[in-house]
Amino acid sequence: MDNITQEEKNVVDELRKRTINDMTSKLLEDDSVFYRFAKARDFDLVEAEAMLRKHIAWRKEWKIDSILTEYEPPEVLLKYYSSSFLCFDKEGSIVRFSDIGRVDAKGLCNSASKTEMGKFCVYLAELDKASVIKRGGNLGRPIFSPIYDFEDLTYAKAVNVKGKFDSSRNSLFMFAFKEMFGQVSSLTK
Repeated sequence: MDNITQEEKNVVDELRKRTINDMTSKLLEDDSVFYRFAKARDFDLVEAEAMLRKHIAWRKEWKIDSILTEYEPPEVLLKYYSSSFLCFDKEGSIVRFSDIGRVDAKGLCNSASKTEMGKFCVYLAELDKASVIKRGGNLGRPIFSPIYDFEDLTYAKAVNVKGKFDSSRNSLFMFAFKEMFGQVSSLTK
């Protein structure tokens, strides 16, 4: 946040003033939250405030502040969802591997609802975020560095999925990723 203009700083400060009373204590643990939402909307105060308010409402609706302590992930997702924490990169970001090509997406969609899968993904993201914080990481920059393996992903597998996640909700998390689509990894057998 050191390299921002005075005008951008003013937007961040005004966003803080307008929304601080609606923020949960958990959200306020992140010093960069106001900056990140302002930056995600190119420092357009009206758009940043609308996005942040939607995020606050969504966090309350999904009980994100207590997801790590009160949420019990479905066994099928714990067992078959193909995503694993690998390590921290040089900058302290989480490196998570997802084997998209070989996962049984149809089986997962038949075994868990769209809501359960979405909540599980949020659970993993919050778990990773907690790991970064525990290590003293900086939330003011991207903290996720995903690696996706698309080997064996066919068109038929890609489109034969029960439902899609709400893209407007996904946009709230996308600015936390180093690269929107991560580093595509095609591993050899």
